[in-house]
Amino acid sequence: MGARRDLKLIEGNPETVRETVTDDDTGSPYDLTGATINFYIKPSADTADTDPSVTKLSTSTSEITVTDAAGGVCTVAVPPQAAGTLWRRLDVVTAGQAKTAVYGPLYVLNV
Repeated sequence: MGARRDLKLIEGNPETVRETVTDDDTGSPYDLTGATINFYIKPSADTADTDPSVTKLSTSTSEITVTDAAGGVCTVAVPPQAAGTLWRRLDVVTAGQAKTAVYGPLYVLNV
């Protein structure tokens, strides 16, 4: 896990983002069965997860749905964002341990 991927969204639009988690060692899908998935939207990579400016979405709060556990696929319901460059990170939590699966800039475009 731990793939950097850029993401582009349109300003003001709620978006559904499909994420596929893979095992870094084998390249095969990472089984999400029983895992909690957290998706953070942050002003920058250096912003603490606990900062009030951070939006946290999760399977625990129903913004993330695992659509193919064995295939490592989930969808994230991202609320509308203002235009600009943000940072995002998707973590997979199993047995109480979080591992970053996907991260990178989140470009919100004003089109």
